[in-house]
Amino acid sequence: MGSLDSSKNRGSRPDINITEFPDLGEGGAENPSITDGEHVILECRHCNAPLVDVWVTSPEVVMVSRIQASCGHCDNKSFIKTVHGKFYVGETDYSLVSSVQYNNIETDEIDRSIVLSQDVLLSTVKIKDYV
Repeated sequence: MGSLDSSKNRGSRPDINITEFPDLGEGGAENPSITDGEHVILECRHCNAPLVDVWVTSPEVVMVSRIQASCGHCDNKSFIKTVHGKFYVGETDYSLVSSVQYNNIETDEIDRSIVLSQDVLLSTVKIKDYV
């Protein structure tokens, strides 16, 4: 399978003290517009490390995203996964997202703020060895 981009950005995991945000509680603040949709774990096609958790939050939105993650474990990539609707991305127990790159963005002809399709490349860094 192809590649969405070949650039590699590496970062480090930030230290966040959530005790500074007591109103968030367990799991963060509620948002009624978010649907607990499908979770897709992108894994490296070479070493199988879990790289990114893609959480579909609004599957009814007309948007198609082709998502791929670069592997911070072996410098390979995941397979490209097509996701329909809005989504969030998050870390796994083994990797975190260090940068996001959007390419080939197609927008609505009338309302250019509406994204119809896009390619998304997520760069990851290893935070724990995957065995």
